[in-house]
Amino acid sequence: MMIKKLSIAGICALALSLCVWGGFAISSDFAPASVTEIQAVTDSSKCAKRVLQDANRDARLIHRRDLTKVSELCESIDGQSLAFQ
Repeated sequence: MMIKKLSIAGICALALSLCVWGGFAISSDFAPASVTEIQAVTDSSKCAKRVLQDANRDARLIHRRDLTKVSELCESIDGQSLAFQ
């Protein structure tokens, strides 16, 4: 009986620690992007520069997750733009 209670307590502690650890990982994605992070994305892509400048012009806060999504979106657009050069 005592072992069963300890097992349940251990599983609950493990689940709680995973939730806390996962919460920190998610919260870092929603943190505001730094200037150097934004520059790293915009230096390599004209599309990303245009999208992020539009977001800045509209006074929207740029998050780290936005940089990831813009990089993924603009990868194919930058590739297609080479056809017009």
